Amino acid sequence: MNLFSRTSIFLLAILLIHLNAFAQSNEKAISIIRERYATINKELKSYKRIEKNLLGFSAQGGSFEAFLTKDGQLRKINVIHYGEMGKAKSDYYYWDNSLFFVLESLSSYDQPFGKVTQVEENRYYLNNGKLIRWIDPKGVQQSLSNPEFLEVQKRLLKQEKLNQKILSSPGNEVNAEKTY
Repeated sequence: MNLFSRTSIFLLAILLIHLNAFAQSNEKAISIIRERYATINKELKSYKRIEKNLLGFSAQGGSFEAFLTKDGQLRKINVIHYGEMGKAKSDYYYWDNSLFFVLESLSSYDQPFGKVTQVEENRYYLNNGKLIRWIDPKGVQQSLSNPEFLEVQKRLLKQEKLNQKILSSPGNEVNAEKTY
């Protein structure tokens, strides 16, 4: 075996060890995310709730709900945007003031303001401000190498900043023109 072949095998082994360690750390993070998600939903009724109407964010308006612990820690934000043929609902989960999970649901109606005929969900897992897992509406885990992965991460973090602006805005109505 020549030097090039041995070097290639060595580098491949190092890469595989690194990828295995990365996958294990992501699985640990996913496990923690699932535990925190369950805790928040279990304790939701004990949290302080802040509600706001969203004006101009979508064709038919929207709603915003934030849930905070007794000591003021943000735990969850629900955002719903209504449209004539459906609605988009996004649930944002927080721990230690950091976004860690987003569940997006898109419901389609059979006619304007009719019955829900289809629901598509995307699940996004974040760790330290980075998207580490995305499960699409078909239940397929998207690859980190998917070109859309970074775009989705940017969109989620941009929306998270907007959510913080909405939460800190005075009153119970928020106008899109004044928020952007």
